[in-house]
Amino acid sequence: MTLHQAIELVLNRKGVPMTPWELERELVISEDYLKKDLTKPNAEQIVLRIRKYPHLFQIVNGYVINVRDEDLITLVKSVNRIKVLLGDVFSFENTQLLIASFLFFKRISDKEEVNFSFIDSLINFDFFKQTNSLGYSIFYELENQFKRLGNPVSSDIYNLLFDIETAQYDDERFASIFEFIIYNLSAEKSSFKNSSPEFIRNLLPQLADRKIVMKVFDPTAGMGGILTSTVKSFPNVEIYGTEINIQSAVIGNLNLYLHGYQNKPIQERSFFQVEYDRYDFIVADFPISGVTYKNIGETGFYFQNLQSNGRGFASLVTKCYELLSANGKAVVTIADSFLTKRGIDQETRRFLVMNNIIETIISLPAGSYKPYSNTKMSILILNKRKPERLRNKIRFIRATPIESSKNSVVVDIEKIIEEYLYFNENTAQNIIEINDFDEDFNLTAERNSPQHLIRKIMLKEGRAFFLEAIADVKGGIPKSHLPELPIGVPYIKIEDLDEEVLDIKLKVKGEFDFTSNDYFTLSKYAISKPCILISTVGKKTKTNIYYPTPEVPYILTSSNIVSIIVQDNFWNLDYVYFQLNSFFVIDQINSFRKGDIIPYFSLKDIKKILIPYAESAAQKYKIDQQKSEIIFKEESNGAFKLTKEHVDKEKEQTELDLVRTITHQLKHMLTTVHTHVEKIKRITEVNKLGEMKEYVADDSILEEQEGFEAAENRSLNEVIVSAYTSTLLLNQILDDVKRAIHLELELNTYSIKDVMQEVSRSYPYIDIKITGSDVEVKLSKSHIVDVFRTLICNSIEHSFRDIRDGRIMVNIKLLTDVVILEYHTNGSAIKITEREYKSIATKSTNSRGTGMGGYYIDKVIHAHNGKLRIKENLKTGVKIEIEIPILNDYE
Repeated sequence: MTLHQAIELVLNRKGVPMTPWELERELVISEDYLKKDLTKPNAEQIVLRIRKYPHLFQIVNGYVINVRDEDLITLVKSVNRIKVLLGDVFSFENTQLLIASFLFFKRISDKEEVNFSFIDSLINFDFFKQTNSLGYSIFYELENQFKRLGNPVSSDIYNLLFDIETAQYDDERFASIFEFIIYNLSAEKSSFKNSSPEFIRNLLPQLADRKIVMKVFDPTAGMGGILTSTVKSFPNVEIYGTEINIQSAVIGNLNLYLHGYQNKPIQERSFFQVEYDRYDFIVADFPISGVTYKNIGETGFYFQNLQSNGRGFASLVTKCYELLSANGKAVVTIADSFLTKRGIDQETRRFLVMNNIIETIISLPAGSYKPYSNTKMSILILNKRKPERLRNKIRFIRATPIESSKNSVVVDIEKIIEEYLYFNENTAQNIIEINDFDEDFNLTAERNSPQHLIRKIMLKEGRAFFLEAIADVKGGIPKSHLPELPIGVPYIKIEDLDEEVLDIKLKVKGEFDFTSNDYFTLSKYAISKPCILISTVGKKTKTNIYYPTPEVPYILTSSNIVSIIVQDNFWNLDYVYFQLNSFFVIDQINSFRKGDIIPYFSLKDIKKILIPYAESAAQKYKIDQQKSEIIFKEESNGAFKLTKEHVDKEKEQTELDLVRTITHQLKHMLTTVHTHVEKIKRITEVNKLGEMKEYVADDSILEEQEGFEAAENRSLNEVIVSAYTSTLLLNQILDDVKRAIHLELELNTYSIKDVMQEVSRSYPYIDIKITGSDVEVKLSKSHIVDVFRTLICNSIEHSFRDIRDGRIMVNIKLLTDVVILEYHTNGSAIKITEREYKSIATKSTNSRGTGMGGYYIDKVIHAHNGKLRIKENLKTGVKIEIEIPILNDYE
């Protein structure tokens, strides 16, 4: 039997979606499959095999589904249809609640555990009264909204639910399917915060000490997934939970009921209101961004002096500490910001470390919380009964992904559990003595890696120096001062820095008039010495060296760029530059990085970067060595691809420079020609010469002869109009070219839906619909408005036969870190390819425009770090997708 056949056999036997490690465990227990070396397959091998057979399996939010399970697929499709029917009237949260309730009571009705017919009660609107009788008063609020659906829609829901058969499933199987469906609904809405990734729901309860667990508490219970997993691991424990979102609390209790826990363990309130109970085990997936709080002292005696006006995890963590029993353990997830931030978070960390409360920190791979968030997360384990081997120590575990893609990361939880439970002193685990922590108590696994300990020894022994000891390190101009900048100064932003390390010298773009600017008024921020520039925002560090020249004697930088001016002549500037791009320093920078979608590190962090010491004579050798290493790395990773990209960039820049020159020269000449044509036109009108023609009517040259084309005999008016129109069109083309190559973006944050609606209001006579999600996006509003006006004008001129029949729809789709604007029309299709659409002066045969529209649109979107996609080979209608990052890596 092959591995994929064994996986299919297990899925058929279980009849529920399963995680890769559940499949691994099932294959270990059974004798369904053995490899040739008689070993069992691991989760990573299972995932790789599943990816090879998409016609048999799908991975949906971490669960493997057998696509041949017709009953399950039918159930999922019915749920999706109900979701669409409810979505026009109900919010997402209430839609999810209704679907969970419908499935729950359909199951109860099918098992005849209630004294009413579920289907009859639904169609007669008695369903809401029955649910309220079980203590869920929220359904009263939903009843009137449900009636607004009308009979046709409610009948469709009735029919879909009627066709769902639940009696065929045993309790455990249906409970697993129910939980899969409600969490799958959450994963479709990336901004939904009341849901936990599937691996977190499975992993956290398995980190408990089985001997001491009697009372379990989940302070942010959500939809109960972590508690259902806890019940499976510890069948006889008492479980409790709190959840401030009423919809999630109701769903969580329904979920737990189906898993056999038939009271209401999840209370609809904040866990800060829990005062007297103490718990052996607290397990929590905290909100990704923490909570807002003012006085952390409200959580307990130990924190009376800690004040905050911000948002974070300190109050959540300290409250968990307060609620633990004398031997209790808390396993909670936190954003890495809690492990790095100063202020109240730092003081909280200091207290927990110095009082020997933190046992282990498990660093999760980046992207683990997709599709809910890109925030880097870790698991914090507090233990009032730390094992003796970890006394006055903290252990760090770095989790690894089995598979990573743009939309999801599959985490190897079996490896995490194995490393956590089967600890011994001889393993390669990273264990830090409490006294060895830095003064800021940074608790990220990156900052406390073995490499970091080596760096501390180097500093102590004088083999490395902090950057602030050898250089003047300063930030750029604060955003509040930007309006004060004179026009025409060289202002450097992040996008002006090169990503390629070997492109050392900063390329200052543009021509500047320094005679009109007073250097002394800018001296506080102006940089007039050779220096290294380093960006502080973004996933990749960008660096350049600025050398003053007579043409550009000084520059100013944005607030997201730091300048490093080496003060001691002993240190070679190029040496420091290449050290900043070495693995030794990049690893330090990555340990500093903080933030969500766009990571950053601060000026204070840069000052604490360690630069290895080298004798003056050795620095030149080190520079050449690092250049060789970079070139070797590029060649190893595909030198031809890198070289081609570099050539393409240079080719594009050369072409743009050529177009700029030609445009400038032709524009001047064409303006003169156009002026002359206008003057000729006025002379003919004044002297009434327009009707005159080259030949008289009976001239023999106008006679048609076989094999010859008759001579043209247009009037002077017709010739002038033709010339006038041609020069006008050429001028328009040159204007469009100039507009496309001279993009000056002024980025600010706007509601994307507001921008789209503003554009639609400019065309009241066209049917334009704006649908989908809303999100604030950093963009150049004027350019994006211009793009959509260009698209709409193109549709009016080239696509719609009759404007009254034209339909335009812009659907806004929100993904993890980008927004996609789907532009659809019902007119004629674009008759050229996407490549032709984006090219200069390429247009379809039926177009009367300049052919520059598509080129201009692509340039604007490209300048926003976005993507433009054209749906080709459509018979009717136009479909265009515009993808823009939600937070651009710009000033």
